[in-house]
Amino acid sequence: MLVTFNGLVVREDKSDDYGKYITVLSDTYGRVFMSAKGVSSVKNKNAAACRMFTFSEFVAYYRDGKYTLKSASPIGNYIKQNTSLEQLALASYIAEIADIFSRGESDTSVIMRNCINAIYIIYKNDRSRRIIKSVYELKMLCNAGYMPDVHSCAACGCDLNGDKGCYFCYVDGVLVCDKCNIDQSVKKIFISAGCLNVMRHIINSDDSKAYAIRLPENTLQELYNVCQEFLLAQLEKKPDTLDYYNTIEEDNVKF
Repeated sequence: MLVTFNGLVVREDKSDDYGKYITVLSDTYGRVFMSAKGVSSVKNKNAAACRMFTFSEFVAYYRDGKYTLKSASPIGNYIKQNTSLEQLALASYIAEIADIFSRGESDTSVIMRNCINAIYIIYKNDRSRRIIKSVYELKMLCNAGYMPDVHSCAACGCDLNGDKGCYFCYVDGVLVCDKCNIDQSVKKIFISAGCLNVMRHIINSDDSKAYAIRLPENTLQELYNVCQEFLLAQLEKKPDTLDYYNTIEEDNVKF
């Protein structure tokens, strides 16, 4: 059967001298793992459409649960000649997170749009990379059904407003006020009222507003830590690209 769909390439693996396997988040067929013969050659007419971070129209043969590329045409390519190593590392991490959350999903269109939006913002290069990473992580978790309860204390039920901080228990995604006792075995991070308000803003805003924030360095560091720990607590293993991104970004942070 011949199928046509649009999708974003989020992973590529070598298959032979001139071919590769590509993982595509599609608008209609979910997560597509596809054999693409010959596309590692620069002379191949489908090569440009099968590169990482490229949004393309694909035509593929589908048989017995397997996809084989017939042809592809690029619609949007987010790799630019002036792309920095830090931008590329963050984009790779963004794509891996999208790939992880798309596994087993029949509809990957929302994940695909979130990923494209984040990568586009990375290459615009007018936002803090740490904000992009944190907002993306929290948005992806919410879309995947891990929306945290950021309104009241999980222990006593009091509303968490005002200027006091609280504990975020990042395994369960709940808050506990500073007056309640927490079992020492519970994994938690103390966050300021400012960080909590930013989390609420991200959760309740669409992408255009969620990414359009500027934060003081201390609040940004809090947000960065809490979103990363919350994400890692929900995943079975640490993403392969995370340590590399954090390593090269550590001494080159753009706030």
